[in-house]
Amino acid sequence: MYEPTGQFLVHPAQESWRPTRPSRKKASKMMKTLWQDEAGLTTVEYALLLALVAIAAITAWSTLGSRVSTTVSSATSNLPTS
Repeated sequence: MYEPTGQFLVHPAQESWRPTRPSRKKASKMMKTLWQDEAGLTTVEYALLLALVAIAAITAWSTLGSRVSTTVSSATSNLPTS
């Protein structure tokens, strides 16, 4: 009954297969379902938390780095030379 043409099975009554777009109602229902789905919410929360930790780490690293650099410079200048 169906004949393979290319990748898709085509009914003999159809001239060619072409994908159809969802209707507005179906698209609206899909978007509503995705909006209400909370399964991916935890992933987003973890990603935001990771970004916040990364920003805090970079800020702390740059602040700590400059303080360590100042301390090392001060210590080396106070060392006696022989």
